Amino acid sequence: MSLIAYSYPDGFPRSTLYRVWVNGQALDVASTEVGDFVSLAFDEPVEVEVEINRAHPEAVLRPVSRGIVTAMTGNRWRWTMPGPLNLCLESHGLRPLFFYASSPTEPPTGPGVKHYRAGQIHEVGELTLGDGETLYIEGGAVVRGRVRVTGANNVRLAGHGILDGGYPQQVSERRRLILFDNCEHCRVEDLILVRPATWMVTLGGSRDMLVRGVRELGECGGSDGVDIVGAQRVRVENCFLRNGDDCVAVKAIDFRETPQVRATTDWRQNVEDVEVRGCVFLGYQGATTMEIGFETRCDLIHRVRFVDCDVLGVHGHGSVFGIHNGDHATVSDVLWENIRVEHHYDKLLEFRVLVSRWNKDTERGHIRRVRLKNIRVARSIYNPGYTVSLIGGWDANHPVEDVAFEDFQIDGRPVTNGDELDLFTRQTRRITFR
Repeated sequence: MSLIAYSYPDGFPRSTLYRVWVNGQALDVASTEVGDFVSLAFDEPVEVEVEINRAHPEAVLRPVSRGIVTAMTGNRWRWTMPGPLNLCLESHGLRPLFFYASSPTEPPTGPGVKHYRAGQIHEVGELTLGDGETLYIEGGAVVRGRVRVTGANNVRLAGHGILDGGYPQQVSERRRLILFDNCEHCRVEDLILVRPATWMVTLGGSRDMLVRGVRELGECGGSDGVDIVGAQRVRVENCFLRNGDDCVAVKAIDFRETPQVRATTDWRQNVEDVEVRGCVFLGYQGATTMEIGFETRCDLIHRVRFVDCDVLGVHGHGSVFGIHNGDHATVSDVLWENIRVEHHYDKLLEFRVLVSRWNKDTERGHIRRVRLKNIRVARSIYNPGYTVSLIGGWDANHPVEDVAFEDFQIDGRPVTNGDELDLFTRQTRRITFR
């Protein structure tokens, strides 16, 4: 069996709340303001033991859909992890503990590889990558800075290490942590991203892009997880995203109007063929975990799919399922399928044609052909009387139309009409339940 437990250099914060062992081996438990975490790689089942340095009667291992049974003795929890998984141990009132477990991998070699070794904190400022280059951060390495890729092809960011955006210049300028501007055939894989100043992974005006296995701890408001902006043929797979705003957002905007971004291109291209699959989301503040909008300054946003995802929680005034069409786009052919929702608060879903502070177009758009299939939602004591759903067009010429609920269940009971969703509607056509 291969078991690799990553340790972090001096100077990176450590947890004072948790102690963790895997197969009897003590792990290095790192800490951020919003969560502590361990990182490891293995290829066979392992035994996990966690000690919480507080008297807490219960904790929940999420996503609950993984079906892992825990045993508690005093302030210790134990379970068997069947394979590499990303998990969250959550105990009320405490910072959660995240398990970031991957399969062992070999580092890339050859020309064009920027390799940052374990056991060090590497201060890089702004790191720029070009055609064919690879940034590899070893497990146990910390790179402090931001990454920028402009007009490049076949760029890869990978490794089990940490990209830390919390250095003073980054925070004061509110720069994106990872920014792809007008790129093609690029990948971001496996990294742990912490302490961003704003958006964490931005794919702007780009094509054929892959974000896979990325783990994020976004602390600040505006710390979107993955922003897909004027992009085509994008895949986001098996990511575990904890954000202080939207977890995944699909939009179109001209960021040349925002000097802090320093984009070279207009990101108002149509968005098409986006798939988000096998991800886990935890959103705070204004978060919508799976969002289209608010900025929709293109003609068409279509063929967007969210499949087989877990929502651990939406804490704040956002929603789980969101389309906020504030500019002139037609948003169409959107699918949510096999989605499990463990907690939400303010809104379950919100599909609206609207105007907001984020929008610039004077022409209103449309929302058409939205499908929610095989959805499982848990309801808590915080939902009745507080949580609503909203579907609203702008006027008779800009409605929301053809929204289909198929096998949509709350607490195991099928939803057969809008009243069971506390659904409020305006300027809609053909909302169906089956």
